[in-house]
Amino acid sequence: MFDIALADAVRAEATALLSDLIRIDSSNPPGNEAAVADYLQALAAREGLRSERIPVGEGRDSVALRLPGDGTAAPLLFLAHTDVVPVEADQWTRPAFTAHLEDGYLYGRGALDMKGMLAMELMAVLELRRRGLALRRDIVLLATGDEEAGSAFGAEHVAKVRPDLLQADACINEGGFGYTEVFGVRGPVFGLSHAEKSPLWLRLRTRGVPGHGSVPHGEDAGSRMVHALARIDAWRRPNVVVPENEPLLRFIAERGVLPALEDEALAALAARNPTVNATTSHTVANTTCRFGIKSNVLAATAEATLDCRLLPGETAEHFIADLGAVIDDPAVEVETIFHASSPVSPLDGGLAAAVRDAVHDWNPDAAVVPWITTGFTDSRVPRRLGVPSYGFIPALLEPGELARLHGNDERISLDNLAFGCAMLHGVARRFCGAGA
Repeated sequence: MFDIALADAVRAEATALLSDLIRIDSSNPPGNEAAVADYLQALAAREGLRSERIPVGEGRDSVALRLPGDGTAAPLLFLAHTDVVPVEADQWTRPAFTAHLEDGYLYGRGALDMKGMLAMELMAVLELRRRGLALRRDIVLLATGDEEAGSAFGAEHVAKVRPDLLQADACINEGGFGYTEVFGVRGPVFGLSHAEKSPLWLRLRTRGVPGHGSVPHGEDAGSRMVHALARIDAWRRPNVVVPENEPLLRFIAERGVLPALEDEALAALAARNPTVNATTSHTVANTTCRFGIKSNVLAATAEATLDCRLLPGETAEHFIADLGAVIDDPAVEVETIFHASSPVSPLDGGLAAAVRDAVHDWNPDAAVVPWITTGFTDSRVPRRLGVPSYGFIPALLEPGELARLHGNDERISLDNLAFGCAMLHGVARRFCGAGA
């Protein structure tokens, strides 16, 4: 049911839609997601879609759009977040919030993460309504805020006040992309994210003996924190095959990139490829470190933060205990800032099959590979409610393009934007159509 002609038909409209979304600066903090909700509700009113506001306050509202089916099956949930990460404006070569169009690319914060996906979802829904196709299930597009800061004002809030909006047969969200090349394997390869690593954000604190910088004694808080961070940096965690990353590793092994699914071969590949390392091990990134008040004063207090991402099956408690043993200093306190975990979604039948079928309609030689998302997404929220959820952004990215996500000069090609609209339309038709 993939309709390549649809991509050409919706290209201009999808470009205009995404341009409008990019121009709404919803950088989090502070968010301003209610402005996106306003835009979506106005669009829904023009297009004859039902919409419902989920008030949050402080300009953080979410919104749900609904295309009704005949109710013989539970809904399909299109999930998207409307906030974006902040920008360092002086590091961008094109303005981040003007939707700059150049050489077939649309530049702007959110083009990939994830207003581009929101535009694809919207166009898929609009085309289904315009064509008057019979649907056996509702399609609910839920656009939430605050994903980039943990979702307390977004999906987590919706789960508390309107969990019915998250109840569905299945959910499509961000998480997996399409690639022209994966780890040296030529594509097209589409990642279907059925699992994701658990975020564990930690704060380290310590106190020490201050003094004059001309007489260092090693007991100041700065020295203590530096030593703790050095031990963490030297900590080598094993690269392992778990059920959730085994399909991807087997895929690249069968194509000769990985000699065998063995510890030594996996460790060697992970040492060369940070993405493989992140997919096969618990990771720790030192993200901030603060101590000291003056260049000649030894610090009395020190603080650092760590961004840890855990493979499925690991608990925060066990990991923190291991981390404490590595630091080996009882004067360094470890505090949890944020932790979330996500169940794993099944790969047989249902929406996963609809994705594979739609991709193979387009290209029988394209691969759809189960994927662990190394970041975290709002998919964990419907998964906790028993809703199978999958990360699938059908844009075929060239090597290096993904680095623009959360980076400078974020962009999406107009070809990918139009292709994604057609692909999501095809997936929805398969999963929701009367003959499905």
